[in-house]
Amino acid sequence: MKKPLLAKLRGSGAHALAIAALLLTSAAGHAQTTAYCATGLGGVCGGNNITTLGITGTTLNATGLTCATTGGQAYATYPATGATTATLSSGVPYTLSTTLSGASIVSVWIDYNHNFVFEASEWTQVTTSSPTGTPVSVQLIIPTTAVQGQTGLRIRSRLAGNANGATDACTSFASGETKDFTVTIGAPVACPTVSGVTVTNITATGASVGFTPVSGTTSYTVTATPTGGTPITQTGTTSPITLSGLTASTTYTLSIVSNCGGTTTSAAATGSFATGCTAAPYATVNNTTPYTQDFEATWLSQCGTRDIPATNWRNTPITGDNSWRRDDDGASAAWTSTSGAYTPAGSPLGSTSLHSARFHSYDIANRENGRLDLSLNMAGSNGTPTLTFDYINTSGSDSLKVYVSTNGGSTFGAMLLGLRNASAWARQTVALPAGLTATTVIRLQAVGDYGVTDIGVDNVSVGYISCPPVTAASLSNITGTSASLSFTPGAGAGSYIVTVTPTGGTATTITPAPTGSPVALTGLTPSTAYTVSIVGNCGTTNGNSTAVTLTFNTACAAAPYATVNNTTPYTQDFEATWLSLCGTRETPAVNWRNSPLTGNNSWRREDDGASAAWTGPTSGAYTPTGSTVGGATGTHSARFHTYNATRGTSGQLDLAVNMAGTNGIPTLSFDYINTSGSDSLVIAVSTNGGTSFGSTLLKLRTATAWTAQTLALPTTGLTATTIIRFTAFSDFGTTDIGLDNVRVSYVSCPPVTGVSVSNITTTTASVDFTASPNGGSYIVTVTPTGGTATTQTVTTSPVNLTGLTASTNYTVSIVANCGAANGNSTAVTATFRTDCLPAPYATVNNTTPYTQDFEATWLSLCGINEVPGVNWRNTPTTGNNSWRREDDGVSAAWTGPTSGAYTPTGSTVGGATGTHSARFHTYNATRGTSGQLDLAVNMAGTNGIPTLSFDYINTSGNDSVSVSLSTNGGTSFGRTLLKLTTAATWTRQTLALPTTGLTANTIIRLTAFSDFGTTDIGLDNVRVSYVTCPAVTAVTATNVTATTATVSFTAPTAGVSYTLTVTPATGTPTTQTVTASPATLTGLTPNTAYSVSIVANCSAANGNSVAAAVAFTTECAPAPYVLVNNSTPYTQDFEAAWLSQCGTNEIPSVNWRGKPVTGNNSWRREDDGASAAWTGPTSGAYTPTSSTVGGATGTHSARFHTYNATRGTSGQLDLYVNLAGTGAAAGLTFDYINTSGADSLNVFVSVNGGSTFGRSLVKLTTAAAWTRQTLSLPANAGATTIIRFAATSDFGTTDIGLDNVRVTYSACLPVSNLTATNVTSTGAQLGFTPPAGAPTGTTYEIEYGLQGFTLGSGTKVTGLTAPTYTLTGLTQSRDYCFYVRQNCGTANGNSSYAGPVCFTTPLPVPANDEPCGAVALGNTVTTSTNVGASTSAQNGIALPTCSGAQLPKDVWFTFTATAASMPMTVTGTAAGVVQVYSSPSCSAGPFTRVFCQAGPNNNQNVGALTITGLTPGTRYYMSVSGYGSGDTQGSFTIGAIATGTKAQADTDALLVYPNPSNTGQLTLRLNGQTGAGQATLLNALGQVVATKNLSGTTEQTLSTRGLATGLYTLRVTVAGQVLTRKVVLE
Repeated sequence: MKKPLLAKLRGSGAHALAIAALLLTSAAGHAQTTAYCATGLGGVCGGNNITTLGITGTTLNATGLTCATTGGQAYATYPATGATTATLSSGVPYTLSTTLSGASIVSVWIDYNHNFVFEASEWTQVTTSSPTGTPVSVQLIIPTTAVQGQTGLRIRSRLAGNANGATDACTSFASGETKDFTVTIGAPVACPTVSGVTVTNITATGASVGFTPVSGTTSYTVTATPTGGTPITQTGTTSPITLSGLTASTTYTLSIVSNCGGTTTSAAATGSFATGCTAAPYATVNNTTPYTQDFEATWLSQCGTRDIPATNWRNTPITGDNSWRRDDDGASAAWTSTSGAYTPAGSPLGSTSLHSARFHSYDIANRENGRLDLSLNMAGSNGTPTLTFDYINTSGSDSLKVYVSTNGGSTFGAMLLGLRNASAWARQTVALPAGLTATTVIRLQAVGDYGVTDIGVDNVSVGYISCPPVTAASLSNITGTSASLSFTPGAGAGSYIVTVTPTGGTATTITPAPTGSPVALTGLTPSTAYTVSIVGNCGTTNGNSTAVTLTFNTACAAAPYATVNNTTPYTQDFEATWLSLCGTRETPAVNWRNSPLTGNNSWRREDDGASAAWTGPTSGAYTPTGSTVGGATGTHSARFHTYNATRGTSGQLDLAVNMAGTNGIPTLSFDYINTSGSDSLVIAVSTNGGTSFGSTLLKLRTATAWTAQTLALPTTGLTATTIIRFTAFSDFGTTDIGLDNVRVSYVSCPPVTGVSVSNITTTTASVDFTASPNGGSYIVTVTPTGGTATTQTVTTSPVNLTGLTASTNYTVSIVANCGAANGNSTAVTATFRTDCLPAPYATVNNTTPYTQDFEATWLSLCGINEVPGVNWRNTPTTGNNSWRREDDGVSAAWTGPTSGAYTPTGSTVGGATGTHSARFHTYNATRGTSGQLDLAVNMAGTNGIPTLSFDYINTSGNDSVSVSLSTNGGTSFGRTLLKLTTAATWTRQTLALPTTGLTANTIIRLTAFSDFGTTDIGLDNVRVSYVTCPAVTAVTATNVTATTATVSFTAPTAGVSYTLTVTPATGTPTTQTVTASPATLTGLTPNTAYSVSIVANCSAANGNSVAAAVAFTTECAPAPYVLVNNSTPYTQDFEAAWLSQCGTNEIPSVNWRGKPVTGNNSWRREDDGASAAWTGPTSGAYTPTSSTVGGATGTHSARFHTYNATRGTSGQLDLYVNLAGTGAAAGLTFDYINTSGADSLNVFVSVNGGSTFGRSLVKLTTAAAWTRQTLSLPANAGATTIIRFAATSDFGTTDIGLDNVRVTYSACLPVSNLTATNVTSTGAQLGFTPPAGAPTGTTYEIEYGLQGFTLGSGTKVTGLTAPTYTLTGLTQSRDYCFYVRQNCGTANGNSSYAGPVCFTTPLPVPANDEPCGAVALGNTVTTSTNVGASTSAQNGIALPTCSGAQLPKDVWFTFTATAASMPMTVTGTAAGVVQVYSSPSCSAGPFTRVFCQAGPNNNQNVGALTITGLTPGTRYYMSVSGYGSGDTQGSFTIGAIATGTKAQADTDALLVYPNPSNTGQLTLRLNGQTGAGQATLLNALGQVVATKNLSGTTEQTLSTRGLATGLYTLRVTVAGQVLTRKVVLE
């Protein structure tokens, strides 16, 4: 049996089989969606508009086309009429032309197989860069396998330089536009044009032309026409056809014509190609004649445009970024840019050169290469064959490789030289191998890196060298006056001429002439540039070699040593301009040397980094620029530029001193600054003039300000050649290192070191130091800031300081006293600050509370404005984690004083009116850091509950405040009593303190912990008291309605009654008293903010408590119910501005309520998301903004903003209706859109005023366009019905739209569940579900037409009484749609239309679609097609096929075997699988497969066949199908097979004449066949075009009048046999 529906499944494998199994229970031809991708295409109208489109020889000539953006994409469709459509014949070449408004890449697709998918195989590239306003064209050849009928053509443009390829038919573009047209594929022409034209194997004189052959041809003629020349013609019978005798470097136009017999030819397929370049002539190189090339002349146009430097060169490729060119002529190769150039453009080595050969590595991607080949006849026989050239490549990973071929370039040997970087032009010498020939090719092959600099080659020379130059020349051991020259001697040299030339000086030649390496160069001048050349002397016969040159600079002269002795120190304050001794202003004085001389790691005076070429001379600077330590007033210093110096690099500043002193301690002192980072300064000393250095004496890192450093140098071993080295190491940080006031001396009384201050209290401190070596006593002076100094003398460390003043800054200085002979040392100082005094304790007892509202300016007791009162202490006193009054973060040096602020700045709880509070700056405080605010209280009370209350705010984050208590003056604290995190508004906190254990030195600590978040913590209205009547706690407001609320609280033990004061935001307070919780509040005003305060009444003795408060807002008033009855429907089109009932513009009319009233999940009119504070009001919008279903013309709708609403959140839009009608059931209709995503809309109904809702009536997900939804409301819906539209977000890309809501009583409801089944090529069965309770006498009306027809213009079928109808008379391969409505009679009228539902009629199946219709094969070629074929599934037919296809679209043939194996030729890509079966019955089977062969892949031919496993004389069935289930169906041929004597019998059994026939009829002669039969005539597509029942007579006629000319198949069935013949009608 057949399964026609399976023909609609594309693809093969298990997935397709599973789908097939699922569909087997459905009737054939089930309705399908038939539409091309038309959303998400993107594009922008502007510079890449398509303004014209035409196809020659057709009516398609669309001009004046415009671009419009709709729904976020530049897309348009055009009707299949007039100048916007075309009829195209298969096998005919057409020229498609189009015009663009700017440089564009353009592609076109035609859906040849009409599967509503623009596939890669249906794509043609029109152009990659169109000229502005000028038409571009491309040739199209419609394949003969194209499905006949209407199909889609798509053209897409995009800004040139972007992708627009075969798989981009549906890709979203950011430029250009998309246009869709409809074209009609007609019948194939009698002589089709070939396709798939290619030109390969192109040489200078020949080429091979390939193509895809077409059926019905006898030969093919190829004509190649040179530009401006005479055509060359070649005829062949198959592809490829070889052309010869062509002219080198010539462009040819190509045409290929099919010859179909007689004078019938096809239209020409065209193309073009260019022949290759001629081989380069070989330049002769021998013992006396070298070859040289300096690239100075303009390059020749040999194979391209100025592509070679001379005739002996060839360049591959000849154009593009990877094509070599003279350095200044990249334009001739179409280089992308001029970037990457090197300097100088020509090599300066050995001659003056302005030009070179250049490889444009700058723009080359994917490591592409370019080859520059030099052809040489290497006829020399004496000396070494040598290649020399100059090379430059300043950076990158690009490279140059040198190869040699001795067979004219057929093969190349191993790489001779590989080069990468050369920062300047460098001479390269390559010894070429032995065995060079008259056809030698030297290849310079460059490989790009898409880097920043190109490769240059210059001064190429090839010759036989009798006296080779030296190699591997180098210089070492360079000093100020000498250097050592080394080299590898050249063969045959007996001596060497070495010439040394200083820049601007006189050359000298080393005498006597050296005979080998190395050579000592002496008598040089320090800090001088030299050039040295080496020439080999090979004797009188062989002469001298070429010169090899090197350049070098002598070292700087050694610094003179400054004398330092007992009376003469050395000092340097860096104030003077630095000297240029070895570089540019690189040393502060003659006794200094700086290494390196230049660069970011070279020391300089702090204001002169430019002289060292620092990258950013002003970056990383410190202040002040000169040290002020010890009263110094200089403005300059030595600076190491760690800001730009690479991490880990170092710079040395060396001081040369003659340490001649003999008394005292040799000492180095200097001032140092390095405000941040891990960079450092290391001090080391050399006693041998810098040859070696001892271990590190001192290592310094950060010093936030200038600090004095004193270092005792070694007391023994210092010499007259001592060097003190300051080595700085970079961290590539943010601040540089500074050095100032260097002093080297012999000190008789060294100062103390290691001074520190510890154990600091409010009145005492301890000073420690390391004693001076000669110190006998120490004078310690202590000076308070702004006060009087005090002095004491001690003999040892430490020194205890007493009698100090709290919270005071002190400076302490220590001078060593070394006796009368050695005097006193210099002073060493340190600074410190005494602690703050403890806070006094505020008394809190039964009658005296403590309160703090933070309104007053804070006091400066231990810092600046750091405590709100004397009883408070703040730790730390400064920094981002130090508490301050909320408006004074500056006094604590907060990083961003205004960031993180809360509002209001003072608490309003309980009617407070303050404007200030205490604030913890968590916005800038490092995460995890804390700040403590301590209150010192004397808890002397004895009656009541000790209580702490305060107001708190912390709107977001995970920062917190903890409350803890100390009863011993802060020595220790108990466990945390309270921890607070977020509080969106100011809230009153009340905390009962321990009832026992409080003391006179109690400290309450408020500790804040930072989260480095976005909002700070606020604290206000702190109160500590003994409470005899505690306040209520845990106050909440619940069950809030429009007019009522419930207030709950936790009552205190002493409470007797509770007074509630209810205050509306703008009204008069009301009071009520209750005796217990909860309290019910009534008579409230809807949509109003209320504050409720509760005071506990605790009897006359204990009085009343403080008030506790809670705030809430009543709900909006319920919506009124709109009346809907038999005559009055309710409608809402959302056009009017929405009302502000419970929020801002939140409901479309009074009968609606929305929830929530604001936020991304709150419904709004589609253009007013701002009123709901949507995050992106314009994002996710749908188009059109209002439904057009049923001819609606509004511009607005209700919109749910799923684009920004959090995934899973929902929003409700409720409609209140009074369903008072008494007729038929009430119905709800509305229009809906949701173009993508998993968001959804549910419709619920409540019949009891919203107390409960029933199950969802419908759940809607995606709807690509506005669709009408119709629902029946519950039968028990009454006067308090609420219809809820509940949307749920997916946080997707498109929003949900709702429009044209209508609630009505209707006696004529629409039908539903439209279906189209049993679809054939000419008909379909339509079905639908009638509504429940349809009135008696109801009929139904169907209206149908081609897809896209307008209601009212289609074909109507009326008066139907059953819910099914069979359509007939349809056209094959067309898209149809239909609508249905109910007719309820005169009284009740018609329902609205349901639909459309669409379906596609398939092509008719071929006559041999089943084994019983198999065509007999014979000794002539059989042409057939599998267009319209389906999958055969008779008993025993094996699935899948040997290609793996689960659902092959097969057609059948039969033959009788003449041997055990039979060869067979099958052509055409539609024939991808051949299977052979034996079977006793074509219908019942069973079928046994004896052979199967498949092609290599989808849409490829099965290949050469030899059918095996046959039994001679047995009749077999053969199926032919595509390789895959979804392969393109089309025509194919089966070659003649050997049929033996039976073939002749079959031939004689049926004779047909005339053939070809132009008489309007065919005569059929049957020989040896008796009985009734039937003759069937089929066209090339396998369609039946004529039939005739045959009587028993021998000769009969078959009319062919009205049939088109072409090839037909005649099939005659008689006496149980099927006889076929090919006939041609003319």
